[in-house]
Amino acid sequence: MSVENRKIDFYSFSFQEYKNKESIDFWDEKKFDLILKYIESLPMIERLVKDEKSKKSYYLSDIVHSDTSIRCLKFKSCKFGHCPPIMDSDTANERPTDKRMNEGEQENTHLAIRLDDYEGFVALESRKSGISMGTIVRYFNAMMKAYFSKNPKKGNPDYSLSLFYSVVPIKNFDKALEDMTKLKIADIYIDKNFIGSELSNIVPDDDPFIKNDLILTLKSERGENILVRTVKRLYSSLANTSGGISRIRIHGTNTSGAKQILDSDLIRKTQNIEAKLNANGLISTESIFSKLIDILRTS
Repeated sequence: MSVENRKIDFYSFSFQEYKNKESIDFWDEKKFDLILKYIESLPMIERLVKDEKSKKSYYLSDIVHSDTSIRCLKFKSCKFGHCPPIMDSDTANERPTDKRMNEGEQENTHLAIRLDDYEGFVALESRKSGISMGTIVRYFNAMMKAYFSKNPKKGNPDYSLSLFYSVVPIKNFDKALEDMTKLKIADIYIDKNFIGSELSNIVPDDDPFIKNDLILTLKSERGENILVRTVKRLYSSLANTSGGISRIRIHGTNTSGAKQILDSDLIRKTQNIEAKLNANGLISTESIFSKLIDILRTS
């Protein structure tokens, strides 16, 4: 069976909740599963979104619960409103197409989501002919709006929930840092064996279920940013094994205004995978899901 390279992009999912005239950013894996369950309950016609502006139709076709924390999703889409003649690749002969204006070639877009405590961590198959992360998030927000219109929050009629994403770039850390205009939060992962005696008295050594890494979160003052030189010092400290810092994650905004996360762990990882092709020359869903799951389990 033939194989093909696929570029993988990484993102982080969070929710924004609006209730009692206030908005709160947070993550809740149960709410995400609730929306997936709602979409699964819909007939195919109600899952479908038709975008007349982009001339694309798309829907969430498959949801696979790989294990307790990973969900594999497949979106199907098509580009309509375009019916050129068919050309033979060997002879250049042409014939009229039998495709109608409301039809298009089906394209698949695969992604896997790991439901962590503080975010949904996403590995997305990047394809120009598929659908983008922005389109996927708009799709989920449309489904959540439909869900809460049918199931309004008791005692809070103005309640709304929306999904948003942050980009997790895989490239040179310093270059990615230069592309960021706002640095708001720095999560520093520290081996608990390196913490001071005051804090070690609080964290019990005999609890086998506490992770080895503790997370120290630095936040900027309202309206201000963490200094770039501070972030560079934190990143350079990763090479000093005696300091106990194993990983850093920087939350901010890039020059395009999109939310972005720099993750020192992911910068070391590949962004391309090989997936098997089926008899029609299309990526095997089973093959690419297996690759995405492996990436998320080791990230």
